[in-house]
Amino acid sequence: MGRNNRENIPEQGELVMASHFSDIGFAFENNEEYRQFLGTALNQAETHRLPLGQAALYQPADGIQYWFPLNEKNEPLDYSFHFASGKKKDIRVIECIQPEPGEMSGLYRCEVDLVEKDGYPVPEVPINLYLPVAGLMGKLTSGAQYKAQIACFAEDIKVYENQRVFDLVIESGETKLALEHFIPTGTFRHEGDQDFEQSPHSMLGGMVQTSRRLVNPVTSFEYDHLQITSMGMEYDILVDPEMYSVLPKPGAIIHGMFWMSALVWADQSEQSSRSSTGSKADLKRRSGKVDAMIQIIGKHQGKPSLLLLSFVWSLDVMYRQTTKK
Repeated sequence: MGRNNRENIPEQGELVMASHFSDIGFAFENNEEYRQFLGTALNQAETHRLPLGQAALYQPADGIQYWFPLNEKNEPLDYSFHFASGKKKDIRVIECIQPEPGEMSGLYRCEVDLVEKDGYPVPEVPINLYLPVAGLMGKLTSGAQYKAQIACFAEDIKVYENQRVFDLVIESGETKLALEHFIPTGTFRHEGDQDFEQSPHSMLGGMVQTSRRLVNPVTSFEYDHLQITSMGMEYDILVDPEMYSVLPKPGAIIHGMFWMSALVWADQSEQSSRSSTGSKADLKRRSGKVDAMIQIIGKHQGKPSLLLLSFVWSLDVMYRQTTKK
């Protein structure tokens, strides 16, 4: 398909997430500079036919993606960036809570099933994720299971050389967080926090499996791509190298605050038999996950779970830090 009618980039407010751009080697001084880049990206993007429509995809390098859902006139409806890899895990998509103007992308409430390091399951954990072109990937049924590849853009990160070093940090009392942890800070409103806004932020910790330093061919700026495992999940982590002194090696432990996006698609051969019609009762049950997670604190085989205790311990602090971003 030709590229006519692609000149007009839709408005999506002021330049946001500036810190996240450097996580994939971009730097924009202002909104005008960013929109000029988007115009170039859109002009060079290739059109792809998706199950429910078409999208233009700009991929200047391995992993980096800019998505532009297109309407029937070949005009962009919105735009969003992502970093793609071969990693995939099961998630459940519940509902879109903040759609973009074209309603093809947006902030979605999802669920993941986690597993603590000693095998204790933590099912149906709510998580907010930004989903590019979700409205074109197929009809999303609330509660149905889908495949997802999750990219995490670092806003803050700490690196421990290995597990031995991290264990010493635990013993010193410097942190109360488990080696592997997940706290969906952008999902829950803390009582009394009137400024809280839903966002795709989570606090995440895990062990590095692979790491590499890459160069953005558009800007020649470096950025880092790590892959970590945490609580039965695999994540792609994108980091501005200025956030630490050296590239973390496999076996290192990282903790940080991340803005998270995910490509989601249906895999008919692996569809979960557990699905929902999206009824009000089902959504109400899922919206009660805050209470369920709090009630499960300390009930792990009669002893407190460090992961779940850390959820309560850091919730107030992390919510307030997140809303200041």
